[in-house]
Amino acid sequence: MSGMLVRKSSPVLVRPPSPPPATTTTAGGDAIELSACDKAFVGIPNTALLVFTKPIHDPAERIKRALAHALVHYRPLAGRLLRPADADADDDAGSEDEADDYYIACTGEGVSFVAATTASSIDDVRFFNRSIDTSDSSSSTRLFLDDLAVYYPTADGDRPLVLLQVTDFSCGGFVLGVTWNHAAADGAGMGQFINAVANLAVGLPSPSVLPVMRQGAVVVHPAPSPSLLDIDRHFRSFHPPPDMAFLDIVVPSSTVGRVRRRSAGQGRTATMFEAVTAVLWQCRTRAVMSVKPDPGAPTVLCFSADLRRHAGAKLDGYYGNFVTLQRAVSTSGEVAGGDIVEVVKMIQHAKDRIQIPAAMSEKKQKQEDLDRLFLVTYWRNLGFDQVDFGGGKPARVLSCMRGPVGPPVNIITGNGDDGSCNVLSRCLKEHAQPFLHQLATFTTT
Repeated sequence: MSGMLVRKSSPVLVRPPSPPPATTTTAGGDAIELSACDKAFVGIPNTALLVFTKPIHDPAERIKRALAHALVHYRPLAGRLLRPADADADDDAGSEDEADDYYIACTGEGVSFVAATTASSIDDVRFFNRSIDTSDSSSSTRLFLDDLAVYYPTADGDRPLVLLQVTDFSCGGFVLGVTWNHAAADGAGMGQFINAVANLAVGLPSPSVLPVMRQGAVVVHPAPSPSLLDIDRHFRSFHPPPDMAFLDIVVPSSTVGRVRRRSAGQGRTATMFEAVTAVLWQCRTRAVMSVKPDPGAPTVLCFSADLRRHAGAKLDGYYGNFVTLQRAVSTSGEVAGGDIVEVVKMIQHAKDRIQIPAAMSEKKQKQEDLDRLFLVTYWRNLGFDQVDFGGGKPARVLSCMRGPVGPPVNIITGNGDDGSCNVLSRCLKEHAQPFLHQLATFTTT
C-alpha cells in the first residue's frame, strides 16, 4: 500500500449545456426553499465510493459529458446553498434555528468534477476485497481511500452542492467518488441522480426516473422528529478521541439465514435489514459490556428511515430529503443477553411506528453516552448498487468515512454475491476487537 498514489486533475465546474437562468438572490424568485427535513441536514456532507471492476472507454470523459446533461433535469443541484444577505446581518451565531435561512439558489454555476488516475489495481486495495481493517486513519489504506473522492472544508456556504471524482485504475476498473451536501438531497435522492447520469452516459434520451422539481413537488413535508434534531445537534457537538477504528465487516449469509428462519418460526420473518441490524446491535452491545459492564445502562439503536413509501406516489422522483431517524431503546443487559429474535422484534416494533406525521411527535429520549448509542444506516435500497455506465453495476459501494470524525456509525452498504452482507463500521478502538470477536463467535442458539 505504501506505493499507492492518486494523481488528480484540477477541479472543473460542469454546468448544464443550456444557458442558466438569471441568478436570483432572494427566496421569492428562482430559488428552492428547503423543507423541514432538508434544514436538519445543513452542514452535513456525505461521500459514497462506487467501485467498478469492468472497464469502459474513458470513464471520466463519459461521465463528465453525461453529468452536464443530467444537470438539465436536476437544475437545483447545479446551484448553491445560500442565505439572504439581510438574514446574515441579523444572524445569531450558534442559534439552533440558523438553518432556517438557507435556500438553494438555482444559479447554474455547476458541480465540481475531478479526473484522476492511479497505477494501482483495484485488487491491490484490501478494503475493496472485504477484508477487515482495524487500522487508524493514518494508515496507507485510509489515506488512499480518502484520495478517491473530493471533500468539503465545510459543507455549507457558497460551494458546489455535488463534488464528483472519477479515478482510473491500471486494471481498467474505475471508482466514482460522490460527495454531496446532505441539505440538497438524501441518499435515495443522490442515488436517483447518479443513476440519471448513468442513463444518459449509455445513450438514453432522458433519465429513466424523471425528477420532481423541489419547488413544484406536491408534498406535505413533515417537521423533523425530536430525535432527528436532538441526535443531529448531539453529533455536531461530539468530539471523538483520535483512536477510532474502521472495520470492514462481512455478516455471513449463514448467520443472516439462521436469524431469518428463527424469526419466521416465531411469527414474522425478519428482513435483511432487521436480521443484520439485530446481529450488529447485539454483538456491539456485548462488546461494550465487556469493557463497561453495566446491564442496566440504556442502549439506543438509531436507524435512518425513508419516509417516501409512507407518502405514496406523490413522491415518485422527489430527490430532496425525506428521512427521519427512528429509535429502539432497551437496556444493555436485555440486548446483550436476550434471544436474537426478541432483538429483531424491538427493531420491527420501531419500524412499525414510522408514519406521517405521527412519528414526528415521538417523545425525546435523552442519550448522553455515545458508547451506548448504536447508529445504523441502510444503503442497500438507495440505488447506488444499480448504477451502470456501460460496463456493469458496481462490485462494491462504500461510504467513505473520512478520518476520525463524527460518532460511531454502522453503514450496511449491500450484499455479497453469496448472500452475505457488507457493513462499514466506525467505532471506538477499545470496542473494535471485542466487537469482531462477538461477530466471529455469534450464534443464534
